[in-house]
Amino acid sequence: MKKRDAGARAEGAPRQPISRKPEAVRARILKAAEAEFMAHGFDDANTNRIAQGFGGAKNTMFRHFESKRVLFLAVIEALIVRWKDKLDLQSISSENPKEWLEAYTAAILRWIISDEMIFVADVADLVRRKIPEITEIFYRQGHYEFANILQERLEAWTRAGLLRCDDAEEDATDFINLALMKWLNRRKLLRTAMPSDDEIRRSARRTVEIFLEGCEVRS
Repeated sequence: MKKRDAGARAEGAPRQPISRKPEAVRARILKAAEAEFMAHGFDDANTNRIAQGFGGAKNTMFRHFESKRVLFLAVIEALIVRWKDKLDLQSISSENPKEWLEAYTAAILRWIISDEMIFVADVADLVRRKIPEITEIFYRQGHYEFANILQERLEAWTRAGLLRCDDAEEDATDFINLALMKWLNRRKLLRTAMPSDDEIRRSARRTVEIFLEGCEVRS
């Protein structure tokens, strides 16, 4: 008697139907394509493996995404949207500058240095000339809105006399660079693992302490 495959369904268990709705098929294709692109990059990604991964035919895949290029761009956009939805900076409730900035910094760190976003950044650097549409996705999905949110906060706190920022736009840029540079270098250049949440929170506190020393926080 043949040994049952590990993935085979249990005796008598009902087979789970696979939805053929277009949105469900697209979601399966995107999931398989994300795994393939993250493992092999754009040039070495194989559409046969993607088709195998989502359990369908290549012609089905190309009905939904007309080319490997279009599929790749869809994967990048889906990754950005997924993390943008998780970020939700508007939900930070504290009005205290130090507390708000620490929560903000931890949130953007978890996002920007995640495996998915490091992949996006790496690929964007490699294919920007070959696939210039990738830059349009960043702008269309508001990838840089987190800087505008910080700038607005700095301006409001300055008007309220809670701290002093002579140029809120420049200060926001400097703050984000300070918050991200160490971990981006470690993740992108040294290929270190994603830091723990405790490490992220400690890094956020230190970033805020350094930044606020130059902004004259007032009690």
